[in-house]
Amino acid sequence: VALLIAVALCATLACTAGPATAARPTAATPAPVLKKPAVEGRKLAARFLTLLKGTSTPALKAFLSPAFLLQRADGTSATRAAYLKAVTNVKSFVITDVKATQQGGTLAVRYTATTDQIVDGVEYKRTPAPRLSTFVWNGRAWTLMSHANFNTPQ
Repeated sequence: VALLIAVALCATLACTAGPATAARPTAATPAPVLKKPAVEGRKLAARFLTLLKGTSTPALKAFLSPAFLLQRADGTSATRAAYLKAVTNVKSFVITDVKATQQGGTLAVRYTATTDQIVDGVEYKRTPAPRLSTFVWNGRAWTLMSHANFNTPQ
């Protein structure tokens, strides 16, 4: 009887630890500890603004966290789905005054972006605006969870 129980137990363990284990996702990689969060923050802000050149792309969709929220200076806001339907078209940009802090898998980045952009069909040239972006680590890469712009385009 003990031998039958041992064989059954071994068979059960073999089934759960066998090939099916290889198909399971691996554990997520912890967020990198950034020695200079502002350097990574500048890169991520530039990536976001670069992805806004043109129309909504699969790369932008992948870069935005599923929980993404946008707050505009004019009081309007958007969820990820709404934002992807009517993306702002940034023609050019310059990023300055970058400050960033990191806590585990969260990176908060404050910066000024001077942009040439089209918002809802209206073109705005060289509009500087303080921005605040929050990035979260998804186990593989940083994604943009929230973004706020604090000046109404002129």
